[in-house]
Amino acid sequence: MSFLNDSVLRKISAVSVFLVMAIASAFSQGNYMIKDGWWKPVLKKHNIDLAKFNFTRTFDMGMNDTINNLWFEAGVSDSLNERIVPFRKAIIISTGEDNSYWITTAEYARHDIDNNLLILRNGTMERYNMNSEQAIPADSITYWDMSIDIKGNSIRISSK
Repeated sequence: MSFLNDSVLRKISAVSVFLVMAIASAFSQGNYMIKDGWWKPVLKKHNIDLAKFNFTRTFDMGMNDTINNLWFEAGVSDSLNERIVPFRKAIIISTGEDNSYWITTAEYARHDIDNNLLILRNGTMERYNMNSEQAIPADSITYWDMSIDIKGNSIRISSK
């Protein structure tokens, strides 16, 4: 009887170890892709440490140029819901025209994946030159409320 119990325990242990390795592998591949996008030099230039965030994701703004319209978002989230994600200390990095990029920060954010909507509260939006070695913004906007319709490719901003 104990031989049978040992055999079952070994099988359960093997399956558990395999599942843990598979999950770890899946998450490490996702992080690799996130760290190595077009925004990698932007993160380095602005000394943004991804280890400070437990939520990172990319999303496509839905225009023709998928690579350049892939946006990066990061923040601190306490939610287990993967469809509507609330997060704090939000950072959104997006491309702009004329070889520029935008860094949008927000005190609070919520990404509604199902409705393709990103809501940001109390933050700034700054435009930088991609070719400049200095992290000095060319333009800056302070906002109270920002709503980004990802599928509709539109942004609505309310000032303080």
